[in-house]
Amino acid sequence: MLAKAAAARTAGRKDQPEDERPNVSPRTVQQVHAVLRAMLNQAVREELLARNVARLVQAPTPDREEIHPCTESEARTFLAAAKAHRLHALFVVALALGLRRGELLGLRWSDIDLNAGQLRVWQTLQRVRGDGVVFGPPKSRRSRRILTMPAVVLQALKRHRNLQKHERSLADGHWQETGLVLLVVNSSGVASRRWGR
Repeated sequence: MLAKAAAARTAGRKDQPEDERPNVSPRTVQQVHAVLRAMLNQAVREELLARNVARLVQAPTPDREEIHPCTESEARTFLAAAKAHRLHALFVVALALGLRRGELLGLRWSDIDLNAGQLRVWQTLQRVRGDGVVFGPPKSRRSRRILTMPAVVLQALKRHRNLQKHERSLADGHWQETGLVLLVVNSSGVASRRWGR
């Protein structure tokens, strides 16, 4: 039944033409099944139901999209084109070390040892609906790690640190010090937490 729902269109409105009705993805069906199964399990524990019929249903398995990372040549071309961008260091760190977006944005200068060439991934920065921008732990325990930085990353971060010092001096006392490495600066030169644009 759930497999049929995943493949079929949703009921939609009565007056809605068939071709305009939205599709239900296998992932949505899987999530609905998980919630329903948990609710019915609770009802069985409370002896409101004799058995959980949702356990008899096999939810569809969503297809995972295959990841196609860029080649070394594509990465070099991209970095060369982005050389003048003020967040060039973000691109270099992302490509060279494979950090997630939240890990990149959560990097603090205190997490980076330019002399030892090491970078600690200790926190993330995420936008949470209703809460704004919040710091949190990395995605998993294994995501907390210390990485050795290649020379290209060290050079990019040193240039970025100098650029950030220059931006701070231009802000004329309006700089909002956060300790973050990769900030977006607004039109008045004030460090802001806008990201993901």
